[in-house]
Amino acid sequence: MKHSTELLTRSQLAKRWNCSVRKIDRMRDLGIIPWIDLSAGKGSRATVRFKNTTILEFETENSKSIDTSASA
Repeated sequence: MKHSTELLTRSQLAKRWNCSVRKIDRMRDLGIIPWIDLSAGKGSRATVRFKNTTILEFETENSKSIDTSASA
């Protein structure tokens, strides 16, 4: 595994969780998963990333709400 401070894109997280990018966006918009804006407010769109360590913690605490059944 890569360094624990690796940042994941929306697509990488969706692939990891075997779900759509739209589901990741909904979870982010609802404040369910913490995220980082790398654009620092510059530009019209956020550059969204997720800390691998934070995602690992979320997965541990919420394993039943994440569908990873297809990634065995």
